[in-house]
Amino acid sequence: METLGLLTALFGRTTEAVLVVDAQQTIRLANPQAESLFGWEPTELSGQPLSVLIPQHVRDHHERVAHEYQGEPHPREMGAGLRLFALNRAGDPFPVDVALGPIVLDGTQYVACVVRPLTAEPVGALSSEAVTRELNHTALQSMFGVGLSLSASLDDFGTEASRARVERAAADLRQAVEEIRAYLQHGEGDAHNGSR
Repeated sequence: METLGLLTALFGRTTEAVLVVDAQQTIRLANPQAESLFGWEPTELSGQPLSVLIPQHVRDHHERVAHEYQGEPHPREMGAGLRLFALNRAGDPFPVDVALGPIVLDGTQYVACVVRPLTAEPVGALSSEAVTRELNHTALQSMFGVGLSLSASLDDFGTEASRARVERAAADLRQAVEEIRAYLQHGEGDAHNGSR
C-alpha cells in the first residue's frame, strides 16, 4: 500500500511514538520511536494485536471503548483525567499519555495513536502513595467502562438485552465499589497500625 509507505516516512521523522491501528485492533504501522518505547525490534510491532501493549486487567475495558470509538471516531486524548499504562515487550507496565486521531487510507478507517511515556520510573519503584493513586485510577477506568455500558443501554432501553446490560453494569459497579472500600479499609488499618 503506497499510502502506508508515505505515512511510514512521515511518522518515522516525528519525535513521538506513533502506532497506526486497524478496526480489528491490529497494529499496522509502528514508527521507530514506538518500537524503541515498547522495547520491540524494528518492524516486530507491525502485525501484532494491540493487546500486547495493554495490561491484562484493562484489556476487556479497552476493547469495549475501542469499539465505541470506531463508531464515532474523532481526535481526542485517551482516558482524559486518568493515568494509563502500557506494557513493554518484557510485560512491564509503564505510565503513558495517549492521543487518538482517525485517519482514512485508501478508503479504510484506521486510528493513529500518539503515545508519550509519563515517566522513566519503573512501576515497582513507585511509592505507596503513588500505588494508591494508580489503584484509584484503575478503579475509575473500570467505572468509566460501566458508565459507557449504561449509556449504550439507553439507546434501546426496554428491550431484554438492554435490561440485561444494565443489570450486568450495575453488578460490575457494585463490585468495583466494594473492592475500593475493601482496599481503603485495609490501607487505613495499615496506616493506623503503623502509627502506633
